[in-house]
Amino acid sequence: MTSPGILIAAAGLGNRYLAAGGQGLKLDQPVSDGISVFQQTLKNACDSGLPVHVVTRSSSGSIQAHCRFSGVPYICRDTRCLGETIAEGVRHNAGWEGWLIQLADMPFVPVGIYRLVADALEQHVSARPFYQRLPGHPVGFARQAKADLLRLRYAEGASSVLMRYPPYKIPVMDRGVIQDIDLPLPSIRNND
Repeated sequence: MTSPGILIAAAGLGNRYLAAGGQGLKLDQPVSDGISVFQQTLKNACDSGLPVHVVTRSSSGSIQAHCRFSGVPYICRDTRCLGETIAEGVRHNAGWEGWLIQLADMPFVPVGIYRLVADALEQHVSARPFYQRLPGHPVGFARQAKADLLRLRYAEGASSVLMRYPPYKIPVMDRGVIQDIDLPLPSIRNND
């Protein structure tokens, strides 16, 4: 039997980031000591010990290079929205026992959170961390949700699947589960 794995959704265009004056690929922006947003997200996912797979765009050469360097499999799909990205990732990893959906622009998710969500899928169809009642990532789905995940086609990601299978709520004390990079980093630092 295989374990759940982590799907990193790295196929977005970063429209909000660009609209706010950001330059280049949002996922290439440094978060600390020259480590990019994507590199940190990828490292944290890999450090969990769970299988990791990335869905990115054909134009995202840096993301592909980081995956190759880290030995992480990836597929290039120029999807139109998060729902399609998730469906492609699930389709490509159909043999997993579950899928933890992680957004590539969330570099502050602690490593241990991935294991908490994966463990919760042993008893629940879906699970996700909550920080001060705010829903976070990764969002986990057990194998029972596979058919629904494969049908996703919309920008709201897996919201429809969560309506069908309300998530088991895992209370956590780390705000990294809700902190994404949607704005240029100097703006993020000023808001912390």
